Amino acid sequence: QLEVPSLPFHVWFALRPVFTPYLGYFLTVRLLTVLMPVETASRLFITICLAALPVGVVLLARAFGRSEWLALFALPLTYTFEFYFGFISYLASLVLMIFSLAAYGAHLRGRLMGYGWDAILVLLPVACLASHPQPYLFFVASLAVMTAARPGHRLAAVARAGPSLVLLLFWLRALVASRQGAPGLRSGSYMPMRSRLASAWR
Repeated sequence: QLEVPSLPFHVWFALRPVFTPYLGYFLTVRLLTVLMPVETASRLFITICLAALPVGVVLLARAFGRSEWLALFALPLTYTFEFYFGFISYLASLVLMIFSLAAYGAHLRGRLMGYGWDAILVLLPVACLASHPQPYLFFVASLAVMTAARPGHRLAAVARAGPSLVLLLFWLRALVASRQGAPGLRSGSYMPMRSRLASAWR
């Protein structure tokens, strides 16, 4: 719809053919629309995120040798500010962050070995970043602490988290380039709000 002059979307949005976080939710729902209406797909995605949060806490507690009953405290956290305001990408990334921490915590303790688990350890942080950068950055900080506590497994863990770190750097580079008006990227996608409002009223 960006090419339709009668619609105001081109004032507020710009198409940037590069990776960007927040795509995880939209791409997943887009794939689900092959099987169901878009509203049903979105409801299903949200339901899975809410149900997966306490499950992720159970796995996280198990990975660090804590009581799995701590997951009961995660149940009220499903109805948060982010959920009520519709920040579904952030909610999905938060769940993926918890699963990532659980997986890497278990891996650093000598569990979850093998090629299949290696693929999961690579894909979980990538999916977390593809949903929202803030929980992903918390994962990176937590991983630094965990690897410092277990230096013998540091290189293996960093190697599996490496693809997501490369993707983060690629996104940051594209973000900086777009703000500087680099060729091939529209700097207007980060137009100040005042300018956008003025353009909308013209």
